[in-house]
Amino acid sequence: MLGYANRAYRDLFGARTPGRPAAESLPELNALGVLPLLDQVLRSGRPRSVKSRCILGLGGNRYYNIACVPLGPDDRTTPTGVLVFATEVTDQVQAAGRLRDAERRQREAAVTLQHSLLPQKLEQPADLHVAATYQPGGADAAVGGDWYDVIGLGGGRTALVIGDVMGRGLRAAAVMGQLRTAVRAYARLDLPPHEVMTLLDGLAMEIDANQIATCTYAVWDPATTTLVYASAGHLPLLLRAPDGTVLRGEEQNGPPLGTGGAGHLSHTLRLLPGTTGVLYTDGLVERRDQDIDQGIDHLAHTLTGPVATPDIVCSRLLRALGVTAEHDDDVAVLVFQVALDPEPVRV
Repeated sequence: MLGYANRAYRDLFGARTPGRPAAESLPELNALGVLPLLDQVLRSGRPRSVKSRCILGLGGNRYYNIACVPLGPDDRTTPTGVLVFATEVTDQVQAAGRLRDAERRQREAAVTLQHSLLPQKLEQPADLHVAATYQPGGADAAVGGDWYDVIGLGGGRTALVIGDVMGRGLRAAAVMGQLRTAVRAYARLDLPPHEVMTLLDGLAMEIDANQIATCTYAVWDPATTTLVYASAGHLPLLLRAPDGTVLRGEEQNGPPLGTGGAGHLSHTLRLLPGTTGVLYTDGLVERRDQDIDQGIDHLAHTLTGPVATPDIVCSRLLRALGVTAEHDDDVAVLVFQVALDPEPVRV
């Protein structure tokens, strides 16, 4: 194939001698990966194209979309030539790069804010072993509003909290921080869990009426060995009994926070020594290609495995549910375990 360069090509790459083989006369096309396309077009008679190919020009890098179109009568099997047409897209490529950089910086800020709002060190009651983990979504996913907390109350009791603000980015993380702070304040009022949910619902509507959140608030009382909890649209609590049986918490959830709905209820469970409980957000069990109940069933099955400490259980659950650094959603998990030999409670 003989090469011919028009004025626009010569202005970009310099003068060319017409009539020489294209591979010799137009070596830049080989560097851009276009020469193999010419052969494909000649063999198939169909156009081919490549996008955002970088060319070093006098003013720096310039980017082009390049199309190779067959030339010749329609009734010919083999084209008589190939037209190479390049369209500059430098502005679009640079704008897309700036957008990616801005999104990356925003995500880094949101992740930093998220980690700063989560408890840096969990309280460890003498009769309740606790561990938690937070895994932000992968690099292409905006950080969400998942959170957890452990709050020491009077009389040796402990409040356990898990929550998830719908939405992504800095706004979701900020709303999460306000709700977490409010939970800590309401916990000091020594209210039943369902009343805490009602107060949080009103606050969530004041913070942002366009964002809702789910939450489970539970209080462990070692004196009565009971767990009293209420849920605002959150996923069911899972409990592993000492014999390996896994039970789900009460399905009668109240409405999510921020909806203005009523009907939050408190439920009471009596826990045996050695019982392990798991609170989690939907990123752990929800997948695009399966029903969320399947994910919860998988989680429950994993929990039937050998007895382990809460921190090992956290790692086991993330691994079994396929949560990696590239996972596309935030994941928060809070695991608690009733001590086998609890200390006497002094009230």
